[in-house]
Amino acid sequence: MNEPADSASQLANMVADSKIGGVMLMGANTVTPQATAGLVTELRLTAKESLFIGIDQEGGIVNRITDPAFNLTSQTEITSVEQAE
Repeated sequence: MNEPADSASQLANMVADSKIGGVMLMGANTVTPQATAGLVTELRLTAKESLFIGIDQEGGIVNRITDPAFNLTSQTEITSVEQAE
């Protein structure tokens, strides 16, 4: 699974062939926001049942999606309920 496309295809096949309840997206699956959105759409369409999809994208030190268009405020920088929402 060295290439992002290969890992995405393998992941989609695993979801289609198995009863997987959830997946965690990591760096290889999140090269660009567009590719990530495409993968999530493919997984949702492929899953036979509900599928929980997560990503470790906290802002700050941990950023799986590094594209500046997808910029999240780090949790430590959130100072109000409005900003959190």
